[in-house]
Amino acid sequence: MEQLPAVSRPSFIPDNDAVRLDAMRRFYILDTPPEKTFDEIAALLSDTFDVPLAFVSLVDEAKVFFKAKQGPFDATEVPRDNNYCSLSILSNHVTVFEDTQNIQWAEKYPGFTPPKDLRFYAGAPIVTKDGAAIGTVCIADLEPKAFSAKDQRLLQQFARLALKEMENRKAALDYTQVLEEKVAEALQQLKIYEAERQAFALYSQAPVAVSLYKTEDLIVSYANETALKISGKTLGVIGKRFIDVLPEVESQGFVDLLKGVYRTGRTFTANETLITLVIDGQPKDFYFDLIYQPYYSSTGEIEGVLAFGIAPRGLLAGGDRLLAGQVTAGIAQVQLGPCRARL
Repeated sequence: MEQLPAVSRPSFIPDNDAVRLDAMRRFYILDTPPEKTFDEIAALLSDTFDVPLAFVSLVDEAKVFFKAKQGPFDATEVPRDNNYCSLSILSNHVTVFEDTQNIQWAEKYPGFTPPKDLRFYAGAPIVTKDGAAIGTVCIADLEPKAFSAKDQRLLQQFARLALKEMENRKAALDYTQVLEEKVAEALQQLKIYEAERQAFALYSQAPVAVSLYKTEDLIVSYANETALKISGKTLGVIGKRFIDVLPEVESQGFVDLLKGVYRTGRTFTANETLITLVIDGQPKDFYFDLIYQPYYSSTGEIEGVLAFGIAPRGLLAGGDRLLAGQVTAGIAQVQLGPCRARL
């Protein structure tokens, strides 16, 4: 027996569609490139249920966007009125069409045109904590297929997994945005002071590592107490080249990153970036959250690079960290040249 989601009006558009679309767009995921995390979910769906087609979808105002897909299907999006995911979001339960040829589509869903060739479909809505069905995890086949209650429960678990990964991804984006806003606020604060020394006095006791490197040679012109404590250095580093102060980081790509910011004027950001420092003659690994920001002179020319970093866990008390909370998105590995970052 086919399980059909109830429709509150003669349309495949739910009454709360505007609210639902707003909830989906807050994830900043629509129309984004493929990502390994979601591709792996689609592949696992296909293997688990032994079907040729599997998707992680998002239902937009006029289209269904496939964040991930598995199988012989090239399109990244299709019209909303021609995809079963549009029907799957009408219910918080799993939608199953064991044989699509047995459904009276014009009667059940006026204006909806079922896709050609697909005979089987099962979709579990991705439902946010506030109850908005923003998309689906779904599977399809060219042949009819039975789908048990146990299968439906398993498909719902996949939907919860997809939602968790979307939440992790959003948390990482929100975290970076907040960090950038903090840096922007700090830079704006600097403009209040006429003297550079007065401005950097603001950071002297901050639980954020702050350093300023001048010219393309990256001459250390400022380092606050947090930066000195983490690196095991003293104020004797002022006036020296960054490469002479921390020679071990050259092979890790950070010198090139700093010079790239100086040359291009583009800000570099990364979360939980691995840096190996030599402290008391011994290499030690740390993970920092970094922003490298161009530093401008009063004439608007790039004068150096201002580096901000959240102290590694363990060196400072949790209450002293720049931002409360912990970013959980550590699944996707991103290669930043020789610099390895988990974003």
